[in-house]
Amino acid sequence: MKPVSRLTSSYLVQSKNDASFNYSPINRVSQYDHGFPLLNTNVLPTPGQPKSRVPRKGLSATLLWWWPELLAALFAIFAFVSIVAVAAHFRGHSIQGVGLPSGLTLNGLIALLSTITRAALLTPIASALSQEVWLWLFEARMRPMRRRELRDLAISDEASRGAWGSLLLLRHIRRSWIAHAAAAVTILSLLFGTFTQQLITIKSFRVIETEHDGGSSLKPGNVPWSNFWGNWTSTRSDPDESMSPPLALKAAASSCFMSSTASPLTADCPTGNCTWPITPSLAICGGCVDSKFETFYNSTDTMYTYRMPSGYTANITDFNSEDGGVGFQIFQSEGFHYPANDSNTLYLANWEAVGAPAYATGFTHWQNKTIVASECALWMCVQSFDTRQTSANQSQTVTRSFSQVYPHTGDIYEYYSITNISFLDLPPEMNPPPSRNFSVNVGASVALIEYFETLFNGTIWLEEMEQEFSSEYAMGIWYASRDLDTWIQTLATSMTNVIRTMGEAEPEIQYDGTGYQLGYDVRWVWIVLPAILVVMSLLILVIIMVRTARSPVQPWKGSTLAFLFMNVDEGLREGAMAQMERYHGVEKVIGNSQVVLRRKMNGDWGFKQA
Repeated sequence: MKPVSRLTSSYLVQSKNDASFNYSPINRVSQYDHGFPLLNTNVLPTPGQPKSRVPRKGLSATLLWWWPELLAALFAIFAFVSIVAVAAHFRGHSIQGVGLPSGLTLNGLIALLSTITRAALLTPIASALSQEVWLWLFEARMRPMRRRELRDLAISDEASRGAWGSLLLLRHIRRSWIAHAAAAVTILSLLFGTFTQQLITIKSFRVIETEHDGGSSLKPGNVPWSNFWGNWTSTRSDPDESMSPPLALKAAASSCFMSSTASPLTADCPTGNCTWPITPSLAICGGCVDSKFETFYNSTDTMYTYRMPSGYTANITDFNSEDGGVGFQIFQSEGFHYPANDSNTLYLANWEAVGAPAYATGFTHWQNKTIVASECALWMCVQSFDTRQTSANQSQTVTRSFSQVYPHTGDIYEYYSITNISFLDLPPEMNPPPSRNFSVNVGASVALIEYFETLFNGTIWLEEMEQEFSSEYAMGIWYASRDLDTWIQTLATSMTNVIRTMGEAEPEIQYDGTGYQLGYDVRWVWIVLPAILVVMSLLILVIIMVRTARSPVQPWKGSTLAFLFMNVDEGLREGAMAQMERYHGVEKVIGNSQVVLRRKMNGDWGFKQA
């Protein structure tokens, strides 16, 4: 007959002839005072029974059992510190100056270290989950209020394998907090790579000028500017008789009559991202306005006379005549909207244009209602420029134009050899250099005035299917006649570029810019979760190691051989064997069985049904 177990007080008493477990009733706690009172080490073994094996758990033995996990934890810490060190080292470095091996990017290096760190920190977590279930089942007698089921072995085994098993473990709220913490670390470790990838970002950094070499090679250059223009030449022995602006300025003007395009000057920006202070410079300004004209018809000559607001007139052939005639005129004037006699403005050219606009189809189709009339002018001025460059695209805008000069009286030709015409004090928003004047030599001004007189005069004869031009300059103006204001702004920009580069500027005054280069920045907030995971993995490992060292349970962790040689109650074994060939059969039959991990007198371990 099978021996019968009975409960005496709070201890389970097994008869002496039990073949599997030999326990004797005791009245005091054994030398393992941590909740394993069933094992009485003072009881002598029966004849023929092997002596109890109580392994010692010194520091060396503990380290021997746990050295793979300790090594992995240290490796995780080292890899994590490497991530922080790499991020801190490359913070502020240019994206072109990282200096990593070819084919390896900074994000790639961070991803590599992140993968190593995650793999290393999960090693002690997996072992801790496997070891925790041994402690959990062993402590069943000390905490009887919380169920210890045989299925806990399978749950912990699955949790030690990955995030899905850990998620299933979290469903069992009766498990210990250390198991839940380890499962949470396993799940959150899936975010490790995502968070570390967010650690590095690209930001625009200011280029710092170094002292040892006098300046960084990436520092932007000076915005071209000038505060004096005095360039002019003479082709005769008497300079009063023939004056001419420099060839570069004449070429800049001529190009706009042919192409009608001009771009502002660009400043040097090695990094591709720069800003400059507001920079004032001498310039040529220009503008055109539509003129409201009076119309008179001469039937004898089949001509229309157009009187401009300035009082100047232009004669244009009747468009209804059978033959062609004068269709467009360009002429000098004293101006109305731009009065040439204004002593506060240094005008270089005042002219008007009136007639049929370009690109009309056939002379007989140019009706009087299509007549265009404009008054235009060019004058010396000071402009302030706002220059910026972003992603290698530089833009330059004129923030303000200032044209008021100190009033000059009399004929300008009387002073060209000795006089400079200066501008009044510039407003502060134009950022003028302190105690410096912006001025133009009268001789250089006269040279420009005489040169422009040859450009802004001309006639276009129009016939039904062809046109004839008095000069190429007249042709360029006629082609731009539908929008002369835009055209003259382009002309002024082209000539201003020459004045800014060939004019004189105070050498000690520089409008140097500030360079910005794309570099790496670190968003340290994204390192918080990875840091917590690394610290938690180490703490969980230490806690499990300490609890194991204070318990008779050995650090079997996830050893399959330890499972293989564990004793099991005969009733549990028989129930399991009958369901081995069915899906989840074993778990359904014995998974809910409450068990206790016990150690026999001979040192063997097994699961006893509670």
